[in-house]
Amino acid sequence: MKVGPDNFSELDGMDMVFMCVDSVSARNLIAGYLIEKGIPFIDSGMGLEKADNQLTGQVRVTTGVPTHHLHVKEAFGDSTIDDDIYASNIQLSELNSLAANLMLIKWKRLIGIYNDQAEHDFNSVYSVGSNKILQSQYEEDEIPTDLR
Repeated sequence: MKVGPDNFSELDGMDMVFMCVDSVSARNLIAGYLIEKGIPFIDSGMGLEKADNQLTGQVRVTTGVPTHHLHVKEAFGDSTIDDDIYASNIQLSELNSLAANLMLIKWKRLIGIYNDQAEHDFNSVYSVGSNKILQSQYEEDEIPTDLR
């Protein structure tokens, strides 16, 4: 379903929303609505570029819950980012699959199926070049005030 201001209310009452959109501005609008309504969500995004005829970049998974969401603006980034690489490069299926799996694992950690020792990791980034997953751990009072 394509989600926009005209049908945001379709999200009301959901226990969890999984967001996978290729527009930062749309992502920010949807997340803003979910935060306002207290609806938890998990979002994925990619920042990829070509360097020396190879893809490099990262896959990001960001979680917003009613008690932890102030990091979302920082994690989503600038809404003027050019998303053309998503439309022109066919080598994205494995990274989309990775993002989907990381989102599901995070959700299963949140609901208690998997052990969750890193309870404040609301933003994970997989680096294609280094093959590492880095986590940013946020507590509400650690978020810079200009992001509130």
